[in-house]
Amino acid sequence: MEISKISMSVGIFMALTFFTPAYASVHSQQGQMDMKGMCQDMSAEMQQFADKLNMNNKMLFCSKFNDSQRKQAMQMASQSSGYGKQKMTPDKSVEKVAADNKIPIS
Repeated sequence: MEISKISMSVGIFMALTFFTPAYASVHSQQGQMDMKGMCQDMSAEMQQFADKLNMNNKMLFCSKFNDSQRKQAMQMASQSSGYGKQKMTPDKSVEKVAADNKIPIS
């Protein structure tokens, strides 16, 4: 009886070890495909900007922003200080536009 419980536990552990990374990989690939599809109707310039964003900000930029908000975020991220240093990262600019427009960040 003890040996069968141990064998069963080892079998379950091995199955979980094998299938969990495979599931995570498929799920991640599907998420990436969904994000590309979400941004595909935008201009090439907007798509390039979206590629610089983390996943949450990319979702905001591609699905919740209108074109005016997108352009505003892109403009904010392109500004530099007097020393040539970027004032705001693309992610920070998207977060600022979302906050200014009361768009929930999820």
